[in-house]
Amino acid sequence: MRSNGEKHPAGDQRFRAFPEALFLPYVGDSPEYYESFKAYTDDDYKDIKAEMERLLQSEKYVGLAEQL
Repeated sequence: MRSNGEKHPAGDQRFRAFPEALFLPYVGDSPEYYESFKAYTDDDYKDIKAEMERLLQSEKYVGLAEQL
């Protein structure tokens, strides 16, 4: 994911250490969740990045992310 010149998460060791921080936006209970995708918008990228940062600051990772 790249947006407005931001560094790709694969190049950030925090995101490589915690791959569960990567997620797909929730689209409801559609059975076609994995069968149809639409292109991400800049707002989608911002939301994904914000969720990654939130997860990395969660209690589970406090201290661990700082060690990287």
